[in-house]
Amino acid sequence: MKASCALAVVLGLCRGPTAVVSFLPPPATALAGAKSSAPVAAGPLIAASSVAAGGRGSRLAAAREDCKSCMEAELLEEERKAAAKGGGAEGAATRRAALEEYNRREKARNTKIAFGSFLSAVGLFFFQHAAIAPAQANPVVLLRAMETSSAPLATALTNGKPTVVDFYADWCENCKAMAPSMREIEEQFKNQINFVVVDGSAEKNYDLVDAFRVDGIPHLAMVNGNGEVETAIIGAVPKDVVVDDIKALLAGRPLPFKGFDMFEGEDHNIKGQIEIDG
Repeated sequence: MKASCALAVVLGLCRGPTAVVSFLPPPATALAGAKSSAPVAAGPLIAASSVAAGGRGSRLAAAREDCKSCMEAELLEEERKAAAKGGGAEGAATRRAALEEYNRREKARNTKIAFGSFLSAVGLFFFQHAAIAPAQANPVVLLRAMETSSAPLATALTNGKPTVVDFYADWCENCKAMAPSMREIEEQFKNQINFVVVDGSAEKNYDLVDAFRVDGIPHLAMVNGNGEVETAIIGAVPKDVVVDDIKALLAGRPLPFKGFDMFEGEDHNIKGQIEIDG
């Protein structure tokens, strides 16, 4: 048996190439003036690299094939010598049976490896898409979907629940950065508050922009259950600030984070500014 073959057998190197999966932390962007970072669209969570490409895996695969080739060559040589001498056929037959058993097991092992690799690839595919897709969703598409699913503001202001009115524009970078966290907040409080998303740059919404005194975006108007605008949070804001203010609205407590009073010296009840059916 050749040295390389012996080394492969001794070291147990008859293994196929494997893939290394590294889990990389998603990048995060801190928002100015925030006490914590708001979630933003994350990059890929997973990177897969093959050890086989010009590395250890390729050498192991070559050693496995070399091992098999030298076994076959030695057996053929032994059979040739046995035939020439007219004897020793029994030993050669035993070796031949051993080699055939080796080949059978090798084929079965390769089949298992192939099937296992297929299952791993399928699992990795679904893990990547499940983990990455939400993070990489287009924030403008997300904002528009939230706007489409929003209840009409006139309806929201008459059901007795607090309301968060989120004014955005598709060119607003802070709006896009905050979109994933706003979606999470909406999902968290969906049965307790009204979450109304409004495209402030759309002409059809200019009356709402005027009614809420929107001078900059993102603009989050915090409205209590009576329809009174308690504050307006303008600009990039961390998720926990919004959550804390919503909890205060639900509890009827003073808001822990006060932004701008857009109605200073005026009636804060927005119902009088908006046409309410019925």
